[in-house]
Amino acid sequence: MRIASIVIAVILLLPACLRAGDPPALGEGIALVGAGQYPAALQALLPLEAEMGGDAVLQYWLGRAYYGQRNYHLAAAHLAQAAERDTTNREACAWHARALRQAGEYPAALQAYADYTARFPDDDPLLIEYAATRALAGDLPGARALLGQLIARRPPDNVGALRQIVDALTTQERLEPPLTRRSRDFTLQYTPAERAVDRVFAAVEDARRQVSAATGMEVTGFRVLLFADGDSYMRYARVLLPETRTLHAVAFSAPGLLVMCSPVEWPVGRRSDKTVGNILRHELAHLAITQHGHGEGVPLWLNEGLACYFGGWGGQRNGLPPATPMNLSALERAFLSNDTTPAYAQAHAMVTVMARRLGAPGLFALVDQLAAGAPLPAAYAKLTGEPFADFLAAWPQRYREGEAE
Repeated sequence: MRIASIVIAVILLLPACLRAGDPPALGEGIALVGAGQYPAALQALLPLEAEMGGDAVLQYWLGRAYYGQRNYHLAAAHLAQAAERDTTNREACAWHARALRQAGEYPAALQAYADYTARFPDDDPLLIEYAATRALAGDLPGARALLGQLIARRPPDNVGALRQIVDALTTQERLEPPLTRRSRDFTLQYTPAERAVDRVFAAVEDARRQVSAATGMEVTGFRVLLFADGDSYMRYARVLLPETRTLHAVAFSAPGLLVMCSPVEWPVGRRSDKTVGNILRHELAHLAITQHGHGEGVPLWLNEGLACYFGGWGGQRNGLPPATPMNLSALERAFLSNDTTPAYAQAHAMVTVMARRLGAPGLFALVDQLAAGAPLPAAYAKLTGEPFADFLAAWPQRYREGEAE
């Protein structure tokens, strides 16, 4: 229902976005962004840059398409142009600051939020995002001061997202665990109450070695945030990933970062060393992907499929992919549903088929092309010589044939 509502809203906005003389491809690209068809939107919009590259509307929708494709650096570049050329466009400003935050560019994001909240002082959601970004950047006093401004003009009970940030900032002196243990390849941060430091440290190193061997590259230079209880883990997750509607119950990854709740607090059936190792390999495979251009431009389904493939375990995958495969839009949405098992199974199978043709180096070459801004269909066709539409039509049969060998 939510997806349909977004599409309807974008269709209703089209007359306001489009102007007399705009090429039909612009309207097509806007509609595709609203439908979540980001690679197709980029294919419609990118050719327009040659004739209307300085147009604020085109730059805004290119930025939104790249943002939807999870290519946050390119999104920020286009959205910055849109915000500069149309200073009254609140949405362009908000998405620009948001893209910088998602890219991990905290100094630039903080400057953008400061500029845009001054330009639009009555924009509560933007101020909330500004406060969250200051907190993530380590400036808790500054974050509290911003929230104080908001509370002074709005009753806090009427500002939904505010509660999560206030809880995080008032229950902990800092957002991240304060104690540190270092290896040559990663840093583990934990709290004094943690009872599984040695176990987690050894498990992360073991998973790191296995994923490095599977990918053919050393996974290194990352931090592990180990929270001693589920509440503090979820508070941090909600501040770091405010747009994510569902999170792994016990662990997730972000560029250069593995965040996890202590295995002592995991559900009873998932505390075994085998399960802990499986989940850590999956998340560290995500980190291997992000070492290539921050993993930007990689659709969610492909990112999860790659993590399943290189991690040697499909997360919630059990058995074969769905008998009737989901199209890519449905597959993306399935990762945000309550039952993600079919999504993991299908994504894992699709990447397995790709890997038989490309191998690990080819898969990472695909990741690199996506980070550079190439739409997935174009990047796949360039590496394989096969139209991506042919792959989508043929992968179920190829998967079955490979499994039978």
